Amino acid sequence: MINIGVSSSKPGTTAGYDWVNLSLNKFLKTEEIESDKIILAIPFYTRVWTTNSNGKTTSKTVDMKNIEKVIPEDANKTWDDDLKQHYAEYTDQEDKKQIWIEDLDSLKEKVSLITKNNLAGVGSWQKGMETEEVWEMLKQELNLK
Repeated sequence: MINIGVSSSKPGTTAGYDWVNLSLNKFLKTEEIESDKIILAIPFYTRVWTTNSNGKTTSKTVDMKNIEKVIPEDANKTWDDDLKQHYAEYTDQEDKKQIWIEDLDSLKEKVSLITKNNLAGVGSWQKGMETEEVWEMLKQELNLK
């Protein structure tokens, strides 16, 4: 696990599908940027948001490959079809924990936007944070040999 700087103090997803798609459409349609000039970036990390009993919220970054070690087995996980991500919430002592999970399922949904919109390719942050299955999924989704 590593910690990376945070630009928001409000719990939420790093890059939900709905926001990624909306932003992409803004560039393609409103800004009229050619699709072959756009590379879609995907995150290989997740933020674990903690809200303490005083209402103070902090977050820490967890590598995609380590997220299952952080979430308790009995935590309730649900699929958010707008964000195209699993969401987990649980209590750790008195602290509320919230996680919008970047996993193979969420990344596959985002990567589908590359072929749907004929984009130039994919970028990611950061190598070494991903699970091994990510590379095979990218090959399949992007029709790479």
